[in-house]
Amino acid sequence: MKVKDLYKVDVLSFNSKIGYITNLGTTLYEMQSQYEVGSPEYEEINNRLKMCCVFQSQTIDASKGIKVEAFPKHWTKYQPILEDDSPEEKARKEFENKLIIEKRPEFMKYLYSHYMKEYKAFRDDFDKYCLIKLGKKYDELTEEDKNSDIGKEIVEYYNKKNPLLETNGVMNRVSRYMQAQLKEIKTIGKDKNTEELFEKLYNADIPLDETKLELLLEKRKDYDDFKKSKQLKDSEFSTYEQYYKFLRNDCLEKISSNIQELANIAVYICYHLYPSKPKNFCWDVFGNGIVENLKEKNKQANVPLIDNSGDIDYLYDKYKLHKVSVSHETEDIDEFDILEFENALSGFDDELTDEDFEIDFDDMG
Repeated sequence: MKVKDLYKVDVLSFNSKIGYITNLGTTLYEMQSQYEVGSPEYEEINNRLKMCCVFQSQTIDASKGIKVEAFPKHWTKYQPILEDDSPEEKARKEFENKLIIEKRPEFMKYLYSHYMKEYKAFRDDFDKYCLIKLGKKYDELTEEDKNSDIGKEIVEYYNKKNPLLETNGVMNRVSRYMQAQLKEIKTIGKDKNTEELFEKLYNADIPLDETKLELLLEKRKDYDDFKKSKQLKDSEFSTYEQYYKFLRNDCLEKISSNIQELANIAVYICYHLYPSKPKNFCWDVFGNGIVENLKEKNKQANVPLIDNSGDIDYLYDKYKLHKVSVSHETEDIDEFDILEFENALSGFDDELTDEDFEIDFDDMG
């Protein structure tokens, strides 16, 4: 094949429905979770999932100029039941209408921003409706509320009008688990644990110099201004990491040549002076110094190791906490990778919202 022919293949692949078909397949898995294994609905969805694989392959092959079979319209379009339809025809249409793919799984609101906006608008309106009918928001309804006559109508109406499938398929369950864990992390960082973290991270053996504190507060302001105004694109730095390194070296030159002292002051600022604000400054700029201070304060650390007699379950294995000695050898600041450690403790006080999980793509469906 000549190079110029590759462009023809690219043109043929434009506006393909590959994303649409894969999203339909994902939705079918979620729909299937509503039915018992072996039921007519379950088996029909199973057949459609197999056909989705065929349609995917055909859509990819379409870029080669191959004519492909049209996608079944009755999968996504309602079929009107007519008076002159035979009983068999009416039964077929009723069954197929029952399995129309007209919604997307709940977790997709984190992939497509328009689903998130539509879902939020629906929930806001529905909460108002529930407040009028029962004096509570939908999430506040008890089982007793839902089993009442008006409650049953509300639940039925909610499921009918909900733009997303809040069913119990695998991906929806994984999504809810992740949301719960992230909310737990947010909770850990917002209250008394901030002070507990300060006690753990701050090294009281290092004297606090008020002059250096004032100077580092100015550097923190520079950091905040740089991040808030998104100055990276107009700066000499290619990445934020380059800016953090510049700021760290500037502090080492102008405030203190001791990275551990700078880290200690940064922890004092972020965890003690401003406990309700984000902690990114101290970790982005002085994370290595914080780690060194932790090494000096802790001669041993508890590390989970695989142990059949352990009391910690994680990914089908058992773990037990074992004490290990902590090395106090100083590592090169630029080479020491603390990304995972920073992510574990930084930004706990940031407010997590649904938008934090959004990835904006277009759903071709």
